[in-house]
Amino acid sequence: MEVTETNSKRKLVFSVLKLGVVLIAPLVLIILPVTFFDNGQSICLSKLLLGMDCYACGLTRAGMRVIHLDFAGAYEYNPLIFIVGPLIVVYIIRELIPDFVRVSIYLKQRKTDKPY
Repeated sequence: MEVTETNSKRKLVFSVLKLGVVLIAPLVLIILPVTFFDNGQSICLSKLLLGMDCYACGLTRAGMRVIHLDFAGAYEYNPLIFIVGPLIVVYIIRELIPDFVRVSIYLKQRKTDKPY
């Protein structure tokens, strides 16, 4: 019984941390300047080893442009951001639904267990 309770508490803490990161990350990206990822060495293996762009080259910079509502700039870096971006958002939402439910159930139980 105690092992299940400990496991449940770990899942709850992990869920809260995951939700916190997902809520804070976009705020940090909005605060950063739109050109934050424009400079520096590329980490793309296709670009480093073969000297050619892959389909994902420019997605990070395009994503920053979308976050800052510069859609023309995003399209210039990588037009696939308008397909990949929404897919990533849907994936993140689907991934976070169980965590949100877990935290909501915990808060409801805590509220009903609390004496008035």
